[in-house]
This record gives sequence, C-alpha cells and structure tokens, in this order.
Amino acid sequence: MFDTKEKENKAKKGISLIVLVITIIVIIILSVAIILTITGNNPILNAQKAVIQNDLRSFQDKLSLYAMDKEIETQGEFEIESLYAYEDGILYNTKLEGESGNIYSVIPEIKGSKYEGRIYIELGELVYRPNNSREYEWAEEIGVRISGFIIIDGVLQSVNEVESLIDETGTLKIPSIVEKIEAGAFYNIPNLRRLIIPGTVKEIAGNAFRGNTTLEEVIMEEGVKILGGSVFHSCTALTKVELPDSVTQMGGGTFQECSNLQEVKFSSGMKSIPSYTFYNCKSLSNFEIPNSVKTISSGAFNSCSSLEKLYIPSSVVTIQDNAFPGATNVNFTLEVDENNPNYKMIGDTLLTKDGTKLLQIFRGSNITEYSVPEGVTTFGSGTFGTCINLEKIVIPASVESINGNPFNTMKKLSYIEVSEANPKYSSDEGAIYNKDKTELIYCFSKESKYIVKDSVKILSFTSFSYKTNIEEIVLPKDLERIDVSSFNECKKLKEIKVGANVKSLSSMSFYGLDTTNVTKIIIDENNPYYIIENNMLLNKDKTLLIDVLSNIEEIIIPEGVKEIGGNAFHANRNLKKVVIPNTVEKIGGSFNYCSALEKIEIPSSVTSISTSCFSNSTNLKEIIIHKEKGSITGSPWGCPPGDKAVIWQP
Repeated sequence: MFDTKEKENKAKKGISLIVLVITIIVIIILSVAIILTITGNNPILNAQKAVIQNDLRSFQDKLSLYAMDKEIETQGEFEIESLYAYEDGILYNTKLEGESGNIYSVIPEIKGSKYEGRIYIELGELVYRPNNSREYEWAEEIGVRISGFIIIDGVLQSVNEVESLIDETGTLKIPSIVEKIEAGAFYNIPNLRRLIIPGTVKEIAGNAFRGNTTLEEVIMEEGVKILGGSVFHSCTALTKVELPDSVTQMGGGTFQECSNLQEVKFSSGMKSIPSYTFYNCKSLSNFEIPNSVKTISSGAFNSCSSLEKLYIPSSVVTIQDNAFPGATNVNFTLEVDENNPNYKMIGDTLLTKDGTKLLQIFRGSNITEYSVPEGVTTFGSGTFGTCINLEKIVIPASVESINGNPFNTMKKLSYIEVSEANPKYSSDEGAIYNKDKTELIYCFSKESKYIVKDSVKILSFTSFSYKTNIEEIVLPKDLERIDVSSFNECKKLKEIKVGANVKSLSSMSFYGLDTTNVTKIIIDENNPYYIIENNMLLNKDKTLLIDVLSNIEEIIIPEGVKEIGGNAFHANRNLKKVVIPNTVEKIGGSFNYCSALEKIEIPSSVTSISTSCFSNSTNLKEIIIHKEKGSITGSPWGCPPGDKAVIWQP
C-alpha cells in the first residue's frame, strides 16, 4: 500500500512539473510575441507589410507600363495627369468616344483580389484605400497616395484632395463601407451642395459637416443612429432636412446657426430635442415635435425668429429654461396638449401643471409691470424673454428659487419688489438679494454709481450684467466671491477693486469688460489668493493662469505656470499667437471661441488637455503637439476641423 501511494505522489508531482513547464513555455512565447510587436519586429506583421508593399509597387509598375503604351499608341499625345480609372469607368485626354474600360483595364490583377474596390487612379496616380492604420502607414512609406477618404477600420477619419470626391453637381456620397464619420472630417468643405449619407453609417461625430456654407441638401438614409454635437452647425445654405427615424441620439447644436433652414422632419426615434438644436435658425417656420419626445432642452428653439407656433404633445415630461424663442419673436405662440400631465398654458404663460414653476411668458412686449402668480416656487432664465418693455416685477412669498438670471436683458427694468413674507429673497431700491443680504442677485439701479451693501459676501451670476449706465461699483471689504459674468457688458465701468478677502474668482468673473481700454481691475496686495500681472489673473504662487483680461493678438504665458485654467482665453477673438512654456502640464477648456487663432503649439510638458479646449475656435488649422502620437487622450479636444488639425511632432 505504501509503494502504491508513493507512486501516486510521484505521478502527481510529474504531472504538476509538466504543467509548470508548459505554462512557462506559453508565457515565454507570449512575452516574445508582445516584445516583437512593441518593437516592430513581429515577423508576421513584417511579412504582411512586405506583401502589401510589393503588391502596391507592382500595381504602380502596371500603371507606368499602361501609361507608356498609351504614349506610344497616341504618339505622345496621352497625358498621364488626365488619367482617372475606377471600377465603373475610365477617363483620359485621348480617350475616343464610345471607348470602354475601367481600373481593371489598367491593372487586371486587381479583379477578384483582396484589393478590389480599394484601388483606383486619379490624376495619373495610384490611390489606395487602407483597411487599418498599419496599412495606411505602409502605403505612405513607399509613396502611394492614400484615398481621398481616409477610412480606417470602418471609420472615416478625414479627407484629402476633397475636390476629387465631389462630382460636377456638387454631390458628395459617403462610401457604404463607412460605419462612422469622425469629428470634423468634412469641416468647411468648399463647393459641397448635396450630401448623401448611407444607412451603413451608424454614427456621425461632432462638427463633421460644420461650416459648409454651400450645402443645400442632405439625404440621410435609414440606419444612421447617432449625430454628434454641431454636426451641421453654420450650414447656412441648408433649407430642408429629413432625419430618418433610426436616429435616436443627438448632441447639442446640431443645426445651430443654419440661418436659412426652413423645415425639419424630426426623427420619431428621438426622446429629446437637445440644447441649442435650432438656436438662431432664423428661417425655421415649420416644425412638428414628434410624440416620442420627452425632453425639450435649454435653448432648443431660442432665437428662431420666424417660428410662429409650436405644439407640445402629451409625451413631453421636461421643458428646460429658455427653450423657446424670446425677444426676437414677440408673436410666437405655444400650444400644450390638454392631456399633457406636466405642463399647461394660462393665456400666454407656460407653467408646470401644478403651477409651481413659471417657465416663460410669450407675446409680452406690451407688459410694463408683472406680478409672479402666488404659488409659483421657481422661475429662471428666459422667463421674461419677450417682455422687452417690462419696468417692474413683483415676487410673491411662495418663490423659493430663481435660476440663472432672468432679469439681466430687460433694459427698462427699474424695480423688483419682493414680498416681505418671502423666506428666501429680499429687495431694496437698488437690488434683489437673498434674505439675509449676503448675496447680491441682481442690481436694477439706474444710477451711475452703486455701493454694494457691507453685508454682501457674494456677487452672483450676472449680478451687474448689462448695466451699461454704471460707471462705478464699490465692493465691500468682506466680499468673498465674484461669480461668472458679474460685470458683463458694463461698458462704462472704470475700475474694480477686489479686496483682500475675495477667495473665489473664476476665469469669467470679469468676462465682457473692456479691460484693454476702459476698465481697470485692481487686486489688494494683501489678497492671499490672487494676483494680476501683465493683465493676466493668476493664483498667488503664479502656477495657475486663471484669466487673460485683455483681448490682445499675442501673449506669452510666463514661465512657472503649470496649468492654464478653463475659459482662460474664452472668446478672445483677437488672439493670433500664444506661447506656452515648458512648465505647463495641464490645459483646461481654455481656448474656446478664439476665432482668430489659426495655429497653436503644445509643449512636451503637457500631459492633459480638456476635451472642450478648442471648441468653437473655427479657424484653428494646426494644433502642434510635441509628443508621441496619441499620448494625450481626447484628440482633437473639441476643435471643429477635427483630427486633421492635430500634428504630432515628438
């Protein structure tokens, strides 16, 4: 029995040893494969590369032989630059009427091979459409021209020599092998009049066709599912669009600034109308909200000055603030289905069904005084958008929340009266505050000078916005926070003195001020948090650039800055050149709406760039990154022209 047990143990040990050896061998093989792949010495990939490059060289040789034969045949009249050859035809300068041919006439070997449908000839050059990024690099390495459509793994990433892709009628047809169109791929393409998108395309990423001012017609086939943000932004010649019902997801601003867009058939697969979908579509006159829609987002129809009527179906459960036309269309009317469980119209006023939220007053241009109905607990941005002549507002005790700033665009508003019984808000002859007057919500005083109460610690969002008459504001010594756009469009304001106790400033606290010519901003030297140098707002140790206060053409960011904060250059429309030092490691959403900026260089020290860094900087053509390709994620970081603007230079 002992011998048997010992034999069993030896057998088990032997099996374990064999398993261990096999495992080690497998690990070694995998490790070698990984190392070979990383170092570029993978024999399998090298063999594939050799085959493709040899095939492409062979096709180039065939093309050269064909050209030589044609020159002999035509006694030198044939011009190689005139040669175009596709699967469905061939064209060159000496081609006789009725003469047939195609790409296979030039390179017969392509027929039935793996290259069929991926090789053609334009301007006498071999053009190749790669299947993946490796093939792209291999073809480029031997000087083969890549297809005008740069399609890798089903993703149309960009285009080159776009003129050859658009036919004589101005039509561009996306190839049916495309599954996704990448961000900015067709940004600002000239002479594009008609666009055909096949149903094989499942996703169109943000800004894909933005800025195509000649685009008149879009044919989008059933099958397309996702439209990214601002896909057709500023396509000013577009007049009519039909979205297939397969579209179930859209980003914001899809048709924003399409100023001649008159009619849209919306997808019945959509559950929402995203933010700013039709913002400033001044010609939009006909739109039907499908019964599938549950949410109408902020700004969806804002500034649609030709839109006279909208019908809200019973399906809608959420309407965000400022969704509908405001002062630009005082005749607009809204009708809400009587069976809608969430919203109702009382006269020209849109409210929630229970009457607790006041959303918007329509056709309010004749109103000079308005009392918010008792029972309303909240109202917000856009509520009084059409009330351009409003002089006085009365707020009852029931109001608990005022969202955004619904008062700042009413130029005639001179008084806001708050019920003494209101537990949240109070007012005096010059401003509306929270109850204990520690936060100034909005100044409605018409005086040229305003002294903020000593009790105030916070200037809230747009608290002095559009006070074009004001020349002097005296801030209290205990003020702690200045919110975004607090002084926007205060065109006569001469000086702002920020005290020693202010500990919260944003990159847009002073947005909308003319700090170059009119307004001077001074920060108390004893303030432990902030400093201003060369018209730049920085944190005290100068490692964070918070805001560039002047709207200038060129700027050198000082050495030592480690981070460029979000919106630091927001809407700096004069900026043409910025020098970023090697100390910078992080860049936020810093360069949006910089419309004059055409080129920017990012040093190798930068490890992080916000996904919205260059959004709406529409003329930015070169983002030069001094790092390895792909080493910073999120490319192209919101840049409308997309990845074709990104240049990696290690």
